[in-house]
Amino acid sequence: ELAENLVPLFYFEDFKAGNKDEEFFPLYFRKKELISAFKAKRPDDIVPEIKVTELFSVVRSIADPSNKDPDFEKLKIIPPVESSEKALDCKKASGKSDAYQLG
Repeated sequence: ELAENLVPLFYFEDFKAGNKDEEFFPLYFRKKELISAFKAKRPDDIVPEIKVTELFSVVRSIADPSNKDPDFEKLKIIPPVESSEKALDCKKASGKSDAYQLG
């Protein structure tokens, strides 16, 4: 468990998503979305133990110029499904560019 006011991110050890050209380590805000993604990619495998990390510690590690771990470049924070849907709704309502986009 994390201390109060921290944002948990859920993942499975060594679980990669994406395709062979662009594999990444997904980090989810919701356990159920992590489990769904795992089952979609590996339907016959037993769901492993869920690991937890914290959003701001991940961001600090990624932004740290002294961090030379290549796995940090392969991390991808997956927004909750509803967040992606809301972003599309905002774009449709405004008729303009994305309301907010990372990267």
